Amino acid sequence: MRFCPWALAVSLLAFGCDDDEAEADAAVDDMAVVDMAAAPDQAPAPDQRVPDAAVEDEYSVCTAHTPSAPDCKDCCDCLDRLTCDGATACREACDALPPDHWAALADQPPTMAPSTLGPNGDYSACFVTGEERACKACCCDQPIACGDLRHCRTACNEHDFGR
Repeated sequence: MRFCPWALAVSLLAFGCDDDEAEADAAVDDMAVVDMAAAPDQAPAPDQRVPDAAVEDEYSVCTAHTPSAPDCKDCCDCLDRLTCDGATACREACDALPPDHWAALADQPPTMAPSTLGPNGDYSACFVTGEERACKACCCDQPIACGDLRHCRTACNEHDFGR
């Protein structure tokens, strides 16, 4: 993962879950933790990622252990084992959950998605696509921190594509 799931991993192991200890240990071993301070261009290339169907169960890392839909979406963006389409499907799964789901998870720690450009960053490289949907797809292909993906998509939403 591109984000550091220490709080999530610690809470799952410390407070328990329905998995037995061996399954929990295997899940933690499968997490690819990348240094939060690492440059965004050190993120794995999309062609190095596992096909989406093979990691569909990873959606539950986000949908079952984040306190809100925006946190869940940030979590999806930071699952580097997902392709761009997989991250989109994961974000859609977050959107599909009812408000009472998030109310039950309100005590979960927030997702710490690293952002280097922030909401006021320059995401104009994707504006040249000429269309909002293509602009958002372009965001995923950019060598930016996973926390900046949301800001890039927001910039696409707000950009005037000649409407």
